Amino acid sequence: MINQDVFMDTLRTVKEIIRTSAKPLTKEEMLGYFSEMELSDEQKNMVINYLCMPEEEIIISSEETKEQIQNEQDKEPQAEYSKVFKMYMEEVESLKKYKPEELSMMYIKLLQGEKTVIEKISAAWMKTIVEMAQKECAGKYSLEDVVQEGNIGLFIKLTELNGSKEAVDVEETLREAVLEAMKNYISQIAGEDDNEKAVVGKVNLINEAIKFLQTPDGGKPSVKSIADYTGLDEEELSEILDIIEKADKK
Repeated sequence: MINQDVFMDTLRTVKEIIRTSAKPLTKEEMLGYFSEMELSDEQKNMVINYLCMPEEEIIISSEETKEQIQNEQDKEPQAEYSKVFKMYMEEVESLKKYKPEELSMMYIKLLQGEKTVIEKISAAWMKTIVEMAQKECAGKYSLEDVVQEGNIGLFIKLTELNGSKEAVDVEETLREAVLEAMKNYISQIAGEDDNEKAVVGKVNLINEAIKFLQTPDGGKPSVKSIADYTGLDEEELSEILDIIEKADKK
């Protein structure tokens, strides 16, 4: 059985490689990153379809929807998006808007095992994913990254549902999968930010302790005295002191 976490990480990595590569990757090169996973031919095709997926070429006829998307984009804080993501956002404006009954029919075909609808459903969800990402980002995180995580979450769930014949609400199941992927990514980023802030706070605390505990002639206090003063573990304190020392040498 494929480890979903490893699969998603690999899929995300390859997507980024394709985005930044100076030359296009062949299908063999793309699949090479998944060589240690036992993918069926169908799964390989789904991976290739996702990685090579064009951003849907059908032009939308509704100017109202197009204007709505533009207004939502105008609300976003000014950010430096990659050229690829700018093209993606432009493509979202030209998407076909499917009727609920059209999507319902595609969902039925998905559950029955028809793989050709995966690309159409993915394209139909592009606008929804952007809107969901805008709400989750709230101007604090990279819209580009959150949208990409949402797309990966959607793709994973579509492959799980394909041919499952489960009696599920596909619309709601996909929405939950997209939202979970976005929230997991944001939690990871927020956690990294919190860790960085915690380290900075400890560095400031240690520096203040050193100033307070130094001897009248300017001698530095011992690690133990700083640990007692700050309440930090001596091992952790030594690691942070090493960081401070290296930073001072630069």
